[in-house]
Amino acid sequence: MPIWELTPVHAYDVTWQRSTYVGPSIVRAADEPVARQVASQTFGRGMPPGDTRLYDPWHFLATCVVVRDSGYPEDGPDAVLWPEPSVGEGPQ
Repeated sequence: MPIWELTPVHAYDVTWQRSTYVGPSIVRAADEPVARQVASQTFGRGMPPGDTRLYDPWHFLATCVVVRDSGYPEDGPDAVLWPEPSVGEGPQ
């Protein structure tokens, strides 16, 4: 499964207040939309009900590119590999 690097852009945007973490993240996921969703589920907070992509900075305020030879295991479930998800537990 591909390894993705998500990097926040416009970190000053108030939308990032909906994330407990604002920084680069490494995610294992089948494709880009899933990588963004995994980051959102891991670090998101205070999302309104329904389609959260409109309100979620990981969907529209982060670049998302495949990382070749990342050193991270490509086998396994969709997951945030870095930083440890516990980093996202609490305000940054």
